[in-house]
Amino acid sequence: MKHMVITIGCEYGAGGPQIGRFIADALGIEFYDRDIVDKVVEETGVSRDLVEKTDVDANVKFEVDTSLGPRYLNLTNRVIYVQFDVIRQMAEKSSCVIIGRCADYILKERKDTLKVFLYGARPLQVHDRNLPRRQKQQRHPAEQCPARLGEDSKISAAAD
Repeated sequence: MKHMVITIGCEYGAGGPQIGRFIADALGIEFYDRDIVDKVVEETGVSRDLVEKTDVDANVKFEVDTSLGPRYLNLTNRVIYVQFDVIRQMAEKSSCVIIGRCADYILKERKDTLKVFLYGARPLQVHDRNLPRRQKQQRHPAEQCPARLGEDSKISAAAD
């Protein structure tokens, strides 16, 4: 089989990880989802909680002890750079499916990449079981404009 990379971006509750796993298994290729976070934790040497916090906060500070006392670094930028490198290495190593983490953007120059984005129609009703509890309690922006999403789930794919 020719080397290929499939990136899957998705709205919460659209089932991206489940669909990605199915595709990877069907094609017999690697599947990366939370593995990327594990690799970033390993390479940066900071806790998983701090790395995950950088997903939602653009200014995560990390304390470093120096001879002049504690100093604070912006961890978000470091995590982003390491994540870019990790995703590029995974794509170079073997054919794979990569879920989220801006992989479509990071790999935009590669000609062997299929970029997929999954939309979930009425994500809080149809795909409720895929959402963490705290998100079930929040209104999704798509609920405010259901005409834009239509009645059916949509899958869009663009190959470069």
